[in-house]
Amino acid sequence: MTKNLYEELGLQENATRGQIKSSYRRLVKQHHPDAGGEKERFIAIQNAWETLNDPFKKELYDKTLITLSQSSNFNNKNWEEQINTKKYSSTMKDNEVKNWIENIFNPTNRFISQ
Repeated sequence: MTKNLYEELGLQENATRGQIKSSYRRLVKQHHPDAGGEKERFIAIQNAWETLNDPFKKELYDKTLITLSQSSNFNNKNWEEQINTKKYSSTMKDNEVKNWIENIFNPTNRFISQ
């Protein structure tokens, strides 16, 4: 995965437009090739700025970032371990069945009977 654009500018993901702009200007001065900076770093800063400065591109990027973080959280969870450690007693199962009958079966049965 490519580097987070907010991290590229040294910001948090909830940074305001003003914070993005000031960080960009500071980093451009610091990493400009004419000032002795690396060309690759300068280009990365430019790319981050182009995306985060445009409201439409930023919104799309933020949605993508949220989706990626949610999917990585989903992949990081050890579901098998959680299922194996959660033991159901027979009373818990009985209560689940009772709740299902009360909340699903009985209303559906009454509706069909009418």
